Amino acid sequence: MAVPAEPLWGIFTPEVIADLQRVRSPSERLQTRLAILHAGGLNPSPLNRKLRAFKAAWGAYLTAAFAIGLFDGEHGADLRARLTGTDDDNFSSGMSECFAAW
Repeated sequence: MAVPAEPLWGIFTPEVIADLQRVRSPSERLQTRLAILHAGGLNPSPLNRKLRAFKAAWGAYLTAAFAIGLFDGEHGADLRARLTGTDDDNFSSGMSECFAAW
């Protein structure tokens, strides 16, 4: 699988984000995940800078994961499901795999 032009949005599509936003009683970690995905713009606050730094790092990790084929085949489907699901531990595990690829 080729590396998408925007790897972050190749995984966290608008549909995925909408599904995550519909979770009743989201955990603090899920709320933080969504805040990171929504970070951007010209807001100079320290919090926004921190969120944007995480977002940039996630983009780098996903780029590396795509580049070495972690999103290919059955394993790739599992990795994508862990990253886009609501389970915090599964998300952390999936992002750790991408970090290792980086």
